[in-house]
Amino acid sequence: MKTGQKCIWPACSRAISSALLFISRLPRSDPSEPHAVQLCLERNNIFQWPAAVRTLQQLQIASLSSMKTHPISMATLNMQTEVQKVCAAGALMAILQKQQILLEGPNDLDAQSSGPIVSGVREVALEGFLMIDLASLQALQIFSEEKHPSCMGIGSSKEGFSVYNMLNKCITNMGRRMLRMWMLRPIVDLDAISERQTTIEHFMGRPDVVKEIRTILRLVKDVPRMLQRLQQTQGCPDIKDFKLIMASLTHILQLHSNIQGLATPGMTVHPAEGQSDRRKRRRTSISPAQSPCGIDRLASFQYSQELLTCQSLIADIIDFEQEDDNMMIHYNICSKLDELKISYHGLPSLLTKVVESELQRVPRELRTQLKQNLWSVLYMPQVGFVLRLDGMHLTADLDDYLPDFELAFEGNAESTFGTYYHTDSTRQLNARFGDLKMKIQDLEVAICNSLLSRLQRFSSVLSQATDFAAEVDCLTALAMSARDYHLTRPRLTQQSCLEIKQGRHLLTEAVAGTYIPADTMIGEQSGRIQVVTGPNMSGKSCYAKQIALIVFLAHIGSFVPAESATIGLTDRILTRVPRRDSQRSMQSSFMTDLTQVAAMLKQATSRSLCIIDEFGKGTLNADGIGLLCGTLQHLAAMDQPPVVFACTHFSELFLESCIPRSITVSFKTMQVITDKEPAAGPSQNDIIFLYKPVVGHCLPSYGIHCASLASVPEPILHRAAQVLQLREDGAHIHEIQSECLQHRQSMILALASHLADLDLSSKADLARLMDEAMHISQQGS
Repeated sequence: MKTGQKCIWPACSRAISSALLFISRLPRSDPSEPHAVQLCLERNNIFQWPAAVRTLQQLQIASLSSMKTHPISMATLNMQTEVQKVCAAGALMAILQKQQILLEGPNDLDAQSSGPIVSGVREVALEGFLMIDLASLQALQIFSEEKHPSCMGIGSSKEGFSVYNMLNKCITNMGRRMLRMWMLRPIVDLDAISERQTTIEHFMGRPDVVKEIRTILRLVKDVPRMLQRLQQTQGCPDIKDFKLIMASLTHILQLHSNIQGLATPGMTVHPAEGQSDRRKRRRTSISPAQSPCGIDRLASFQYSQELLTCQSLIADIIDFEQEDDNMMIHYNICSKLDELKISYHGLPSLLTKVVESELQRVPRELRTQLKQNLWSVLYMPQVGFVLRLDGMHLTADLDDYLPDFELAFEGNAESTFGTYYHTDSTRQLNARFGDLKMKIQDLEVAICNSLLSRLQRFSSVLSQATDFAAEVDCLTALAMSARDYHLTRPRLTQQSCLEIKQGRHLLTEAVAGTYIPADTMIGEQSGRIQVVTGPNMSGKSCYAKQIALIVFLAHIGSFVPAESATIGLTDRILTRVPRRDSQRSMQSSFMTDLTQVAAMLKQATSRSLCIIDEFGKGTLNADGIGLLCGTLQHLAAMDQPPVVFACTHFSELFLESCIPRSITVSFKTMQVITDKEPAAGPSQNDIIFLYKPVVGHCLPSYGIHCASLASVPEPILHRAAQVLQLREDGAHIHEIQSECLQHRQSMILALASHLADLDLSSKADLARLMDEAMHISQQGS
């Protein structure tokens, strides 16, 4: 955002605070001057889905070639997977229309248009992040949400089998959230990626340190969220929460001390340094043999004194030894509270004296019958002080001596019957002490709220301390994953290249047990568009997805499943991969494929990675081949084409008339060993899939062999092989000949002969013919 621009934000308290925080963190040329950014508050409803969709549907896209307009295609916005983008775009268009910045129709371009006219709606990539949409995250199984199995909808969803689930060895909740955020926002900053990788590499070599760190992390809670929950508590806060906050701050300080022990002396990165100074210092002062700068940066956490201050604030106010009395505030904090507590703690002896004084009012000759019945004074919320007589009512002879006794109620308490009375003594207790415990709690709540307000001043420090623990948790989790899954450190470069040696698919390897690695080699100019062919079940899709996953993991700073990898910085990962259709989508599967490819053609740059898997299916072969060829030709014709992996069964792509040969396009196939012809019978047990890509192309799909592996019935396999052979020979495909079918055909021919010789004047012959026809029909059914 540049100086002088407007910051649009929905008008609600939480959004306003977020907007102010966002503006405060914007860079300024002169820190002493205030920001020249205008904050505009708008109604919440324009940011909501229905209103945003209606606004976007009213847009008219101007066509400069025909000087006409047409409604915007909502499919181009990828609405079903990018809800936030649609809401943001709709809100922006509504604000521009409100401020009369957009041109309204009818106008000179098109007298029939009735909505605002724009040249197009396009997404602008955020600088410093690799962009990947939700559909690609799902197709690559970065995340996989599993719904709760209860048909009643009880319970929440959980993470299924996914890359995030495999790498998520975090202990803390904030560590899990940060790892998810890293995967949702991969970065393209070489220094930041290298810092994470070096730190992971350091932790991999120190398993004893990682074990100790994780032991500490188990005791660290999310302090900011706990404080927020305490602030939202209506009644008295739970003293256990303050105890957990104190313990968490202690363990964060202990964690910081351990990290400082790993840092290189004199190499601490100070937060006051600029980003460029920090990078320069890191490049010129740290050799590969020295401690990683990631640990040095973590060790530079400068808020230990503030955390100690927070602990001191809590320790000075909260008295954890009073937990048994359901109280929590130290003495000498509030004199009124101290008086109430002294009175409260003195109540047992006072109440004993009250009972004794009441018994003294009973004549001595009547006391003997009361020895077996316990008298006691109790306090009950909403009722006050009452005198309880166990197992008896006040007798008639006692009424004369105790006229002030008024029956309040009777009932069982702990399986013992008792009656409860109001007396002059209990009324005096109510007048003197009243609801003593509630008064104490009200004062303690007020003091706790004041304490929380003082702690809120350190909210940014506490958030940074929690982020510090979360980042350590993420880095140790990635280090453990790298060690467990035999991952290696990739090398990222500014050059637009991709070299992967012995790459593997992280998820497939986990379920397959044995995985055959594959190499990938793409230069800055040659072979940037690879057309991958091969039989069914030969591993084409797995090969393409493994490349996307390796590139993705490298951009979150993780190690990758490969022997070695050199990866050029990538700005987008775009996919057209089959996925489960969404029930809320109003598009067919083929339309969804077209939407994804259209977005790919609009957004792909020279630093993008595009995965196209089986595009063109779901329609006629001619249409599918034409669309795929046109897509690949468009990408190949770009001055600097993106890296593209297109997996297909269309053999027409090998014709030079479909895709002209160039240094940009190369063909690969998944290697297969077989000694038989593709049209051989279903007993193709000697076909071996090697699952390795090699230069070339493959025509047969070996679909019949795959069908046999899927246990398709033998007659169907024989018929499929027969039809395939007849098509290759150019012969007529005749019907299946069986004894039953031949018998039925002979009966039909006999019926036709009888029909030709039928005497229409004979009712008997006509009835006989009808019986034969019914018999043939019943046999056919």
